[in-house]
Amino acid sequence: MSGSEYLKSLYDYYRAYNDLILPNLNVLPKNVKDTLVLFALDNADNTMLNILKQHCCIPCTPNGRTLNKPSKLIHPYCRLASLYSDIDSLFPYGGQDSYLREDRLNVLKLLGMKCDDNLVTWPELIERCESIQRMRDYDLARERSLALLQILNDMLSMSNSNPTRTFDESDDLSDRRSRQTHEKSSPNSSSIFNTHEALHDKEARTRASLQLRELAFIPIKARPQELNGISLTWMGDKYSNRLFKPKDVLSQQYEQLVCSTWPIAEQTKTNQEQIIITKQVEHFLALDDTTKIELKDIFKQLDEISKLAIVNNSGTINYNHQTTSKYILGTCEYARKQKKIFVFNFYFLRYELCNL
Repeated sequence: MSGSEYLKSLYDYYRAYNDLILPNLNVLPKNVKDTLVLFALDNADNTMLNILKQHCCIPCTPNGRTLNKPSKLIHPYCRLASLYSDIDSLFPYGGQDSYLREDRLNVLKLLGMKCDDNLVTWPELIERCESIQRMRDYDLARERSLALLQILNDMLSMSNSNPTRTFDESDDLSDRRSRQTHEKSSPNSSSIFNTHEALHDKEARTRASLQLRELAFIPIKARPQELNGISLTWMGDKYSNRLFKPKDVLSQQYEQLVCSTWPIAEQTKTNQEQIIITKQVEHFLALDDTTKIELKDIFKQLDEISKLAIVNNSGTINYNHQTTSKYILGTCEYARKQKKIFVFNFYFLRYELCNL
C-alpha cells in the first residue's frame, strides 16, 4: 500500500462524522445515535458546525424517528412555534437532558434553527395559514390564527422598513471581509438575513395579500355584552366557532354600521395589551375595504336599529334609546365620511334616521 493510499484510509474526528457516522445514523440504535450527535453538539467548533448543518442528524417530534437538518427546525419555545405542531416534525425531540437542554438549543440556533430572531417568508406564511384549514379543533385553530396575525404584523413592519443593507460598490474591501467573517462565524445570521430580505419582495407580498384573503382564518367577534337581551340581529350569532375568509369579514371599526349584515373581525389583545389585528394588518387583508359594503347593508342595519328594544325579565319590552343613539351616530359618521356614495341617498337616510 502506497503512502497516499494509506492516508486515504485514515479517518480523523471530522472525516469520521462527515463520511461515516452522520450519513448512517438511521442504522444505529437510538442510544448510540443520540450519544454521538450530542457529543458533536457539545464539542462543536466551526469545522464541526459546518459538518452538522449539512446532515439530517437531529431527531424530531412527534417520536424522534424522523431526522432533520438543523436549519429546518423550529425552536420549541419561540413565538414561531405557535404556527406548528408536533406532527410537522420540526421541533427537536427529547428532554432537558438531551436535545432540549438550553446550551444545545443555542448550538442548534447557530446551525440555523429558527427562533425569535427569525420571521417566516411570505410563502411559508401562506402555508401556515393553509394548515389552519386542516385543524378540526376550533380553539387550537383560533390560537394559531391569532399567533399568525401577530407574526404577520411583525412581517409587515419589517417589510415597510428600509431593506437590510447589502454589499455595494461603495463598500471597501475591509467592510466586505468584515461582514463575510461575521456571517461565517454566525451561520444563523445568513438565514435571518435572507428571510428579512425576502420580506421586501413586493410581488411576493402582494401575492400573499391576495392569497390570504381567500383563506378562512379570521375569528369573528361574538355579540358584545351591551347587546345581550337586546333585539338587534348580530351576524356573528349565526357562525359561532367558525373562522372566516378576510374577504367575507369587516373591521371592528364598522361594527355600528353593518353588524347585522356582516361578520365583524374579533379584536383581541396580547398579554401585553397590544392589539393583534392592527391597522396595517386590516389594510393588508382588506378588512377595512369599504367597497365591500353595499347601501342595502346599511339600510338593513337602520331597519334593525329602528326595532331596537330590551326585553326585561318580566317580559316587558322597552325602547333602548342609549344603544340606538350609539348605532345611529356610527351610521351618520360613516355617511359623513362617504358623502360621495350617499349623495343621491342622503335625504332618504336622514328621513330614516328622523323616523326611528
